[in-house]
Amino acid sequence: MTRGRSVGAPAAWPSEPRGGLRPLFVLLVRAVLGVLAVVPLVLLLTRSGPGGLAQGTPASPGDGLGGMGTGVLDSPTNPDPGGALPVGGPAPGAAVAPGGGPVIGPGGGTGGGGVVAPAPGVVPPPGPSPERTSRPPQPAPLHAVYKTSSSGMTGYEVQVTITNPGGVPVSGWTVALTFPAAELVTDAKGAAHTQPPTGTVTFTPSGDATVPAHGTVSFTVSVAAVGLGPVGGPPTGCTIDGRAC
Repeated sequence: MTRGRSVGAPAAWPSEPRGGLRPLFVLLVRAVLGVLAVVPLVLLLTRSGPGGLAQGTPASPGDGLGGMGTGVLDSPTNPDPGGALPVGGPAPGAAVAPGGGPVIGPGGGTGGGGVVAPAPGVVPPPGPSPERTSRPPQPAPLHAVYKTSSSGMTGYEVQVTITNPGGVPVSGWTVALTFPAAELVTDAKGAAHTQPPTGTVTFTPSGDATVPAHGTVSFTVSVAAVGLGPVGGPPTGCTIDGRAC
C-alpha cells in the first residue's frame, strides 16, 4: 500500500530576529561620528605642546579653527590683548612703516598715529649730532727781555723786546725797570715812561699797543748819570704785567 503525502501549507522559513540589523548600524554610525569629532581636538592639543593653547602657535589653514592662531590668552607674542593678534603680520588696515615694520600706536597695538617701529634687520638712521661749542682761544702771557749797550761813562741804552708766544694778539702791556741810584731815564723810543724818571720807572706803549700773535715789539730807553759821576750800572730789575722778565 502506498503512503500518500499529505498536501498542506508550505513550510515557513525561520523568522527574523526581533529588531534586525538596524540598531547595530545606528550604533556603528554614532561611533564613527564620535571618533571624527575627537580627532581634530587631539591633533590641536598635540600641535600646541605641553602649554596647551597658551603656546601661541599659529594654526594652519587645515586646522579646525579657521586658520586663526591659538596664542590668544596670555601669550608672549601678544602682550596687548586689546591689540591685533601677531599672526601673519600687521592687522588689516594697520599702518605700515617704510621697510615693512608696523606703526605702534599709543596703546601698544598696531595702527596709525603712533611711533614707527623699524622692520627687523633695518637700522634706523642716526639722529642729528649735537653742535659743539668751541671756546675762543685765550691770549698767552707776554714775555720780555732786555739788553744794555754803553754810550760812554755817563750813560747807556736799554733795548727791551716783548714777545707774544700765543696765537691771539695781545693789546696793551706794562714794563717796569728798576735802575740803580744816581741814574735817570732821559728818553724812551717806542714807549712812554712815568715821572720821576729815577728808581723804578714804568713804560707803556706810546703808539700801537698791540703785540701780534707769535710776534714781538720793542722799545729803547736812554739812561744817564745824575750829576757828573759815572752811571751806576745796568737795571737791577724788570717786570712785564707784574711778572718777572
